[in-house]
Amino acid sequence: MKKELHGLITGVVSGDHLLVQGKETEEEPPATKDLYISFASAPRMATPQRAGEPFAFAAREFIRRFVISKRVSFTLDYSRDGRDYATVWIDENGKKFDIAVELIKEGLAKAVIVAVDKERSNQLKSLEKSAKPKNLWTKDNSEKSKNTYNIIYPGSKDYTLDKIAKEKALNAIVEYTFSPTLFNVLLTDHNTMVKVSLECLLNLSGDAVQEKYNKKAKAFAERLVQHRDIVVTVGECNKAESLVCGRILVGESDLGCELAANGYAKLKTFNTKMDSKYYDSLQIALANAKEERKGIWNVNAKPTVSPKQTGTEKQKQPKPTQKNPVVIEINSGDSLTVLEGNKEQKIYPVSYTHLTLPTNREV
Repeated sequence: MKKELHGLITGVVSGDHLLVQGKETEEEPPATKDLYISFASAPRMATPQRAGEPFAFAAREFIRRFVISKRVSFTLDYSRDGRDYATVWIDENGKKFDIAVELIKEGLAKAVIVAVDKERSNQLKSLEKSAKPKNLWTKDNSEKSKNTYNIIYPGSKDYTLDKIAKEKALNAIVEYTFSPTLFNVLLTDHNTMVKVSLECLLNLSGDAVQEKYNKKAKAFAERLVQHRDIVVTVGECNKAESLVCGRILVGESDLGCELAANGYAKLKTFNTKMDSKYYDSLQIALANAKEERKGIWNVNAKPTVSPKQTGTEKQKQPKPTQKNPVVIEINSGDSLTVLEGNKEQKIYPVSYTHLTLPTNREV
């Protein structure tokens, strides 16, 4: 009998390719595993080297909105060419939602016959009939063209940051996490990929302890923002490097403040180009993390308050709202799973008066 495994979805690369994060330990950050949906094949997404196939983005978005930041169950079915293929499902309100079934019924993936389990293969193949003639099965070329989503990458002839640099806020999806403070981001209103660097913050680095916590910080950032709907507030643009320096907002949370409040980042030295009010909020969040010995401060800092780098003393202000727990899973009408710092716990809403809900979750 196949072993049932569990994990948190932190990425949806394409309609049939998921990133599943395991549990974090005190010593190690959680491992992330690439899972491919077994017995199903979704169209290929655009890359810098190739154009996207019709309905590829639609398939990815259908699954992304369905599973991102949710806990899933899966069984490993087979491996091919170094890839692990699995049956993946979500249990919600007593109902089991099978990812492969949902994709094929929607006409956003085709069934694949695999000898390892012909019964499962044939079951999915029979579902294709209910999907025809919509989406992948359409014969309307104009419909295929309308549903071909190509991304403008740095280096292409159509790439420019001129218009983007003039906007204050941009709707986006975090496509890849390079580090806790650097991301590949798809600007959805512009079909354009850019790198976004968090303003005012630096990664933890310098010794083995900081490197370890930097890996934990990266996993923390992936849980909060990767493949989530976000807003990028634009500070400076470096057109030569296709880089936007700014903030990443998910719901009511600011990623920079979350990192600082959990001891997962350091502050840059203040300069006049920075937003002083935002810098102050980061300093307060960082001071609170030191006091409570969170993240890196759990190891090598005393519970003292450091003065502002601008020379003034830290004022007594309420702790920033970014320290509130973040909802990562809705178990039922009266039960939630929240992320508080780097710990998850199941709660009942009466236990908290302030919770940050992800914007892309239907409640």
